[in-house]
Amino acid sequence: MHGASTQEHVRPVTKVSITPWRCGGSSSKSVPCFENDHFVAGGRCLQRSSQPGEATADHHHPLHAPAARWNGMGLAEEQGCFLEVLHASAVMGKGAKVPHDRGHLLWTPTDGPSNRLLASIDRWVGAVLADDGIDMPLMGRSDTATATVLARSEGLVAGTAAVDHLLQIWAPEVRASWSASDGRQVGNGDEVGQLTGPADVLLSIERSVLNLLGHLSGIATSARAWATIAPGQVACTRKTVLGLLDKWAVDLGGCLTHRLNRNDALMLKENDLVAYGDDDISRVQNAVLALETDESHAFIEIETTSAKQALAAALAWSQHRTNMGDMPLVIMLDNFGPDACKDVASEMEELGVREHVILEASGGITIEGLGDWKESGMDVVSTSAVNRGVAPLDLTMLMDGV
Repeated sequence: MHGASTQEHVRPVTKVSITPWRCGGSSSKSVPCFENDHFVAGGRCLQRSSQPGEATADHHHPLHAPAARWNGMGLAEEQGCFLEVLHASAVMGKGAKVPHDRGHLLWTPTDGPSNRLLASIDRWVGAVLADDGIDMPLMGRSDTATATVLARSEGLVAGTAAVDHLLQIWAPEVRASWSASDGRQVGNGDEVGQLTGPADVLLSIERSVLNLLGHLSGIATSARAWATIAPGQVACTRKTVLGLLDKWAVDLGGCLTHRLNRNDALMLKENDLVAYGDDDISRVQNAVLALETDESHAFIEIETTSAKQALAAALAWSQHRTNMGDMPLVIMLDNFGPDACKDVASEMEELGVREHVILEASGGITIEGLGDWKESGMDVVSTSAVNRGVAPLDLTMLMDGV
């Protein structure tokens, strides 16, 4: 179902201005507003064929792309609608980009799901259906019927492309028509889509379809809430249930995916650092100085648990970074809190090494406390709470005549 792209214009939205926040206090000036020129990009469904797909989430939206940063977390003063598009300059420090956005490797609005995501969908869908007693494609033995998927709560839809893939392989007689495709907001009572096919097949796949849609839509809805409230960029972690599918839903909701798997980026955490020395400081210094380039890594990240560790890592990197080409180094400040993070960022500024590194805060971050990070000087915060333990979006499927 891969056809030509279309464009559907949507209502104008108000301008949004981004205010810079500096580690030491208020900003000296604001950045001018950016005008919108948005549209809904015609989406693509899964297998490459001639049929056009439904509209998908607009990945040019600022909450899908890295947000602007000026020496600290930037805050969008006025929030627009989901499909609002801003062409803000995505900068960090003195031009380095935050590498935590890997969503383009899973999905683009022009090409739809990547082969990497399709392979993940294959694996997870096969496992889900096998647990439900389905181990071969379903062929109907009853009359054709239509089932309508309805939302019972407000949220963001995610997973319709995965359901399409499920149907193509496991229920080829069933056709889906989506009223609300991936990345679309729905309210209580709104129609998400309709499935048409043999009634016995619809009943066989009902629970698997709703579980998949509900789970991924719940994550996308949660990610949208985090991205809307946060004064800067929020990334999830590798603590997932459905692997890359969860990260895809996070991306649809507007947060960053972080690394997609263990080999996507090199991350040195406390267990890795043990081999590099006898104390916490020497471990991070030796680990950084021992780094070598590896084209398979999008970035390198090192976990620190104290200000001294973080500063030691930044100073070592300032000496070693010329040997590493364009490879970014992310220093994770684990369980520091906003004030301690602000102090570390300020001290790095004084030492002249702040612009050489990307600062990520992690641990103990809650959606209620996101406002506390406004002047923390961080480039990104990461948390598993975006996607882990999230309530699924409440959906139901009703057959004709119910």
